[in-house]
Amino acid sequence: MICSHEQGFKRAAFQKAALAAVHNGSQQHGNPNLSQKDIPSDLECPISHTLMVDDPVVAADGITYERVAIEQWFAKSMADSGVVRSPMNNEILSDLTLTPVRGIRTMARAYAQSNSGAI
Repeated sequence: MICSHEQGFKRAAFQKAALAAVHNGSQQHGNPNLSQKDIPSDLECPISHTLMVDDPVVAADGITYERVAIEQWFAKSMADSGVVRSPMNNEILSDLTLTPVRGIRTMARAYAQSNSGAI
């Protein structure tokens, strides 16, 4: 049986590897003028670590991602293991529906304009 500490370590290692794999095959989205440390976490895609100004969507795991990043994740996850898992908690996602979150996009664009003058 795996102890909770070991599960946490495995989850963190999985998340780190997953994020690295997606970053290696993707282009950066969002506003390149904003420093990643400046982006509020609610407006930052947990995969690409960029401001979600293009097309933020919520996945079945309840987490909001930039559409391009999560779709790339779905494709890579399916190719690697035959199932799609959440990039944040490694749970199998049986529903791949992505629901737009216009409010996040509006807030992210407003944030970008107020902090750098342009998107």
